[in-house]
Amino acid sequence: MNGTKYFITNTCAFDSITEVLSTSCLTVIGFYKYLEERQDETLYYLCYPTTVINYANDGVSSNIIYTRRAHTLENLARNPGNSHLVVNQNNTTINCVSNAAPLFEKLMDRCYSFSVMSVCQCNPQVEVTWNSVIPLPNMSILHEKNYSNLEEEVNNYFSEGYVDCSLCKLPLKHVGYDLTDTRYICIDTESAYVNLSEEGPEIKSTLSQLPEKITVFGKEYILTGAVRVDSAEIRVQQKANQEENYEQSERGVSHYIAYTRSLNNQWTEKNDLLNKIHCAGISNKRMQLALLLYVLAE
Repeated sequence: MNGTKYFITNTCAFDSITEVLSTSCLTVIGFYKYLEERQDETLYYLCYPTTVINYANDGVSSNIIYTRRAHTLENLARNPGNSHLVVNQNNTTINCVSNAAPLFEKLMDRCYSFSVMSVCQCNPQVEVTWNSVIPLPNMSILHEKNYSNLEEEVNNYFSEGYVDCSLCKLPLKHVGYDLTDTRYICIDTESAYVNLSEEGPEIKSTLSQLPEKITVFGKEYILTGAVRVDSAEIRVQQKANQEENYEQSERGVSHYIAYTRSLNNQWTEKNDLLNKIHCAGISNKRMQLALLLYVLAE
């Protein structure tokens, strides 16, 4: 790119997220149109919605896809919170190590899912933030209910309530959510698996346990994909992400794998370490999940 030779490593989180999003475009035409409307060609290669649409239309074999991918990852690498840029004398190495949820949040910053409004008596000014990912709302979803109460807990998460204010330290901060234009709900499950595994036996789930659809405030969202995290070193990576001085060489690098779901409930595994796409027996394979994606049904 621009006369510089790049070596790009640890792209599995980016590849998995992009596979799930691009397949969602093909599964739900309304989601395709949603991303299409948010393209900004003035950003050229750095417009992630355009990259996703290109993936959906052309697959990953096109040269322009690899060029867009490289430009997007190089841009992310220059943000210290997401990736690492290592410059050598004759080339540039981009190490794209990142947990799936924060990477999804960064990639979809032009296509946020919902807004959050908060205000406290100690500061009457309303604060508004825009988000693309929610945490798993309740640990019971994993270790007690096997995702059977996911819809209920997601609705509870988006209900108005009060939280502790960072300024006055009292539970007086009113928080409300705006889902008027929400076209998808992305749920970060990786942290929940890590926390529960630290407290007891390792917990794994199957894709067949996930609800095929959830209704949130009267709108139906269908499950179009999930990202699996596959590493015995997952706790090491979380520690590395939390400690700035933790040496890169000491990190346990997790591997992410995409699972895409068709409307007839057929799952496909897309692993960027393998040339083959797997379909058979996937739904009952036990695994730890990093992300779930539900898209507004239209």
